[in-house]
Amino acid sequence: MPPRTSRKKQLKAAREALLEKQTTIAEDSDQDVDSLKNCLYKAVQQTQLLEQQLADQAKVCVDLQDNFHTSQDLIKALRAEILSLKSKNSDIYHQLHMERQCSKRTTSKNTSITSQILLLKKAFKRIEGFFRHHYKTFENK
Repeated sequence: MPPRTSRKKQLKAAREALLEKQTTIAEDSDQDVDSLKNCLYKAVQQTQLLEQQLADQAKVCVDLQDNFHTSQDLIKALRAEILSLKSKNSDIYHQLHMERQCSKRTTSKNTSITSQILLLKKAFKRIEGFFRHHYKTFENK
């Protein structure tokens, strides 16, 4: 019988070792599960944080796009106003050019008429002098 007792002892020792290993594995497994749960919780938190940051960045992008479109509309309006002002400027320039030409012609005509008036006055004085001289001569005869 001695071999049986030693065999029982060996089986008992093996069962105890197996139970101890299973307990250790279960504890390690519980620790691993807790560790995995903790990692998963941290990953979920990080994901939520990144999603919030992404939403904030998307809002910033939308705001920037709105500002960009507003700026483009303003640029279009300013370009239209510039074109209108250029057209008015061109019209005013043309009008002033025509008025200047008209003024030059008027000044030229005025100078010409003034010189003609002076010539006529001189001619009138000569004729008047000529008639006076001949009228006196005619009376004396």
